[in-house]
Amino acid sequence: MIRFSTHLATRAIHWVSECLRWLIWNLLSERAQLEIELRLDGHPLLHPSEVPTPTILEDTRCELERLRDIEFSGYLPGMSENVRVVIDRSLKALVTDRLYTASFPMATLDGCSASKARYRPDRAGCATMAELGKLINDLKDLQGKSGEDIVSACLAWPELRLHEGIRLTTDNWHRRFYWSNAGGSHHMAVLCYELQRQEKRWNPEVKIKEFSLNVKALEPINSAASIFVITPKPGSYGLDKVFRPLSYRRNLSELHSRLGVELLSLGTGPGILSRYDLVVVDHSKKYASLSLKRLSEAVAAGYAITFEEFLLSWT
Repeated sequence: MIRFSTHLATRAIHWVSECLRWLIWNLLSERAQLEIELRLDGHPLLHPSEVPTPTILEDTRCELERLRDIEFSGYLPGMSENVRVVIDRSLKALVTDRLYTASFPMATLDGCSASKARYRPDRAGCATMAELGKLINDLKDLQGKSGEDIVSACLAWPELRLHEGIRLTTDNWHRRFYWSNAGGSHHMAVLCYELQRQEKRWNPEVKIKEFSLNVKALEPINSAASIFVITPKPGSYGLDKVFRPLSYRRNLSELHSRLGVELLSLGTGPGILSRYDLVVVDHSKKYASLSLKRLSEAVAAGYAITFEEFLLSWT
């Protein structure tokens, strides 16, 4: 009987305690509730300094020019239309490109856009085409040749398509030059190696497409929004990529809008940028200051980085 009474008393105390907690919680303003409840649940950031150096494969470079293609389609309650327009314009101006013709020392070529070497780790990890050429010893048409004959045979290889001209791609952050090819990467690699080994020059006229990063394009954003970069946690979606899930609320979509936070994917696929998401905080939203406070904590904790610092980290 005593045990039963004690059990009832314990349950009654627990019930009263829960009622008091519920009452106190509901007496708090929504901002005060969020100050308590909105907490980071981030994933460690893959800092650009931790990303491996680009190799001979062009898709190992950070293709910052893809930032111009970010889409703002779909339902984005955390971002006002004005902020969306400002960010879209700034991103489209973030990377410029120009096409020019110049003589280029092909012996110093860094890489190419297509190569079967990607299926051989020992070859795919080479830093330059000449380094790859030093490893290659399985080209049947070159067997038995040496010196000038190897150079001539490589230049005559039809898959190089030299009659169509040579097109290179470069940028002002990695400052590496990649051959835009459809084949012939192994013969080009051997050619680069032999040109260096034999101390020969081959500086043909080539067309170069150069991408240039212009961080000043972000200046119009500064008064309207703040942008951060995160490495999203696998299997997480929406705000859960940054914050711990909020307790059930009837108007979660409206709360999302008042927080002023939106996440934008940088794409899918093997490219480096696909490992990151942009986090935009719209300054005009009701609880933007609280969201900014938490994102600043994320930066300090190594879960995020400001967009500008992210960009400058590649240069």
